[in-house]
Parts: sequence; C-alpha cells; structure tokens
Amino acid sequence: MSTEQLYITVIQPDIVWENKPANLQQYEEMISGIAGPRHVVALPEMFSTGFSMAPEQLAEPMEGKSVKWMADMALKFRCILTGSLIIEDGGKYYNRMLWAQPDGRIGFYDKRHLFAYANEDKHYTRGETKLITQVNGWRVNLQVCYDLRFPVWARNQGNEYDVLLYSQLAGTTNPCMENTIAGTRY
Repeated sequence: MSTEQLYITVIQPDIVWENKPANLQQYEEMISGIAGPRHVVALPEMFSTGFSMAPEQLAEPMEGKSVKWMADMALKFRCILTGSLIIEDGGKYYNRMLWAQPDGRIGFYDKRHLFAYANEDKHYTRGETKLITQVNGWRVNLQVCYDLRFPVWARNQGNEYDVLLYSQLAGTTNPCMENTIAGTRY
C-alpha cells in the first residue's frame, strides 16, 4: 500500500434514460466543478445510458464516442475516469468498466456477475478476468454493481489490491428498473 494520498470522487447523478449526449454533458459539468485533487473520478454503472437492456441500439465499440469522451475528459481534467458502459466487442455485448488515464491508456473490466432479475444475463456476456490497476502506488480492483453480492470474486488473496472500487447503478428516470433493483436489496 502506498503512503501517498489517493483522492477518489464518486459522481452519482440522475441519469437521463438512454440519452448519451445529455448524460455526457452533465458529467462534464460535474467533473469541472470538483474542487481539490481528483486522482480518480468514478462514474456510475452504464453511466451514458442508464441500466438498459437494449444493447442492440446503445452499444458502442471501444473506438466509440463515449469511450473517446472518457479519454478526452481524463486528459482535460488530468484524472483517471472510470465507470461502466455498454460495449460491443466481437459480436457480443458487455457491461464494461473502463479505466481511462490522462496519458490515453484505457484498461477495462467486464462485469462478471450479471443481474438476472433484470435479464442482464440475457443481453450481455459475463466477464472472465479481473482488472487490478494502479494509481499513486495504490492497487485498485475494479468491479461492477451486482459483483458486490459475490464476495469470493473480490477476495483479496495474497494481498493483491489495496482498494476495491465498484461502479454502482445511479438514479435513473426509468421507474420500472428502480423498482426491480430496489426489490432485490432486501
């Protein structure tokens, strides 16, 4: 574990349902308003669209606009920007958490445990590997929302990481989805 400070800012806005331009605009405004150090800025799960089961209409490749936006914002604000979005890769859809660095490098983690209560497992392919990355000497293990329910997947065997960072679902204007998710938390 590093002796350097690590500043993580979590942004949890009301996501505009399936409206990428509106969401990206509000995130840029929120990031620009962060006072003080911002080593890592964490965006919600499926930050550009909300937790949508329409990957056929919303997915982007790794060269897509939202990924480019993340790289541009990481450079502009000199921070690491992380959050998940809908990615099409090799003909499959993933709920992919990106780790966009100011130097242009982008790492990713594909959500391992898909949320069957909302049929996520019917629309997306589960990930198979972890991503443990570093910032300021801190090792960070990236996970996405429902992965939290499976602690064995996040077990810190051999002291692999110092920080466990989950991209969580934020507020959405889709009340049907909010009710489905809220009902599984009790």
